[in-house]
Amino acid sequence: MAVEFNPIRVEFPVTVHGRAHTLVARVVLPEPEAAARLSRPVWFFCMHGATVDWRYWCTRVEGYGDEYDSSAFFAARGFGTVAIDVFTVGESPYDGDAREISWDDLASVHHQAVTQLRDRLARGELVEGFAPVANAAVLGIGHSNGVPLAVIQQSRHGSFEAIAPMALSVGPFGGFGARISFEEGGRPPVGSDVMINAHGMVQLPRRKTRFPNHLDDVPQDVVDAKTNLSFPPCSMEMVTGTPAMPHAAEVECPVFIAFGEIDTTDDLMGERRYYSKAEDVTVWIQPGMAHYHNFAGTRKELWLALSIWAQTRANAASGEAQDALSASAGQAAAA
Repeated sequence: MAVEFNPIRVEFPVTVHGRAHTLVARVVLPEPEAAARLSRPVWFFCMHGATVDWRYWCTRVEGYGDEYDSSAFFAARGFGTVAIDVFTVGESPYDGDAREISWDDLASVHHQAVTQLRDRLARGELVEGFAPVANAAVLGIGHSNGVPLAVIQQSRHGSFEAIAPMALSVGPFGGFGARISFEEGGRPPVGSDVMINAHGMVQLPRRKTRFPNHLDDVPQDVVDAKTNLSFPPCSMEMVTGTPAMPHAAEVECPVFIAFGEIDTTDDLMGERRYYSKAEDVTVWIQPGMAHYHNFAGTRKELWLALSIWAQTRANAASGEAQDALSASAGQAAAA
């Protein structure tokens, strides 16, 4: 059973199809002393994948404290986290049929939120009592179906100083996806196989198997903590096509590509080729990790690598790369 805890709930008013809606997020503030040691403030704008919500980034399971909470790990190192409910999901519902929502719609809504995030940070209006933050670097982090969200948003709007697409290829759906399905014993649901609920959202059966989301060392109560929420139908386009591929080719900012040793492509190192305009591309393949990165036994190795990369790239964007590299070396030694 998940433990109740209280990251700060924040609302961003957004517009889609000419109508007002609300994007809801949870904010986890950075630890002040750790944040003060950074040469430039860094904030992660985190986008979850299908069947989960903001809690993917803030997972709490009874008996484990914050061991599976990536936002707590980042906060202790001075990074702020904004974990959103992707538009249409959870507390960020669309007031119509979700089949009307496209990837471009999602990118627009999330860009509106990032623009407000920057403004609120600068004004000291993100959360009550939190001082203004000048020159914050906002990095887009996407896991699984959060990958096309980050990539398309960056291509269309240039929202972020850098992006980290994690656990999903922007190329053809492959790897484990080519061999097994979302439901034990069959193929990935496509076309008429997809179950659509009354709100136009996809609802999948809960998986009974660990593979490919978790390796055998992940405790069963941690596996059971994963939710099984509905998600927008456009997400299924990542199974049947490659909607994010042309957008990846337009991304110019630094990119941190992360996969577990078992993930959504058989060509883990080949993912770099899709980001042809981005000269700064890191590919991180984490041993001991399957598709649900934040549940894996080696999750903290990936979190640390992401933290160091984020600090160096944020400072490189402001001309302070050398300071960041020195600080990161000290951080790695301390870890």
